[in-house]
Amino acid sequence: MDVVSASLWYLPLAAFVLIFLVFTPVLVWQITKRVTEGTTEVDAFGLKIKTPYASLAMSLVGIGGMVYVIPMISAEQKVRVTDVALAVDGRTGPNVLTWHTPCPATVTLSGTITALGEGTVTYRFIRSIGTQGDQVTRTPAATVDFGGRKTATVTDKVVVPFPKGTYYYTDVLKITDPGARETDPVGFTVWCDPTTKPAPQGMPPPPEVTPPGG
Repeated sequence: MDVVSASLWYLPLAAFVLIFLVFTPVLVWQITKRVTEGTTEVDAFGLKIKTPYASLAMSLVGIGGMVYVIPMISAEQKVRVTDVALAVDGRTGPNVLTWHTPCPATVTLSGTITALGEGTVTYRFIRSIGTQGDQVTRTPAATVDFGGRKTATVTDKVVVPFPKGTYYYTDVLKITDPGARETDPVGFTVWCDPTTKPAPQGMPPPPEVTPPGG
């Protein structure tokens, strides 16, 4: 759900609140007038309510309106995740990086969580090694609080510990609460080669990767 669709969701609520605010004073005025005249029939916008208990009718209308509106307002204030993304140096896809380097080495992935409302969002990263996801690792659950801000940035540092060999990794950013939402897998390949020289001092490493000891 994007911001535009979320805004459209508010329209029925706004319309109901407007009608309720207009209808209630008219109904109260009609009840007061009929009670003063000694009649029991109330007419508001063509809707006729006939009861000897005018005060009860007024109370029921007010309570009914509050029962309908208050949960909707509360639901709007609760945080809702509208988008989640994960990338390496702004790139996303099944193989965004191929790195020939001495190992251990660290690849940093940057995620963004977009939400509306206020509250806490719980997330974790799910990493796997191999094209078939032979080894899967789930990071401990972490949280980020939303209180007015719409987007939060989270990071995952994947350490490749093997001394030599070529390894394909995928990483997924998953929202576990509220609801369940996750990104498409972001994949990268690291070729661990002890004969490869580390990047010279002061020379930038490949996008969003950390050279050994960095």
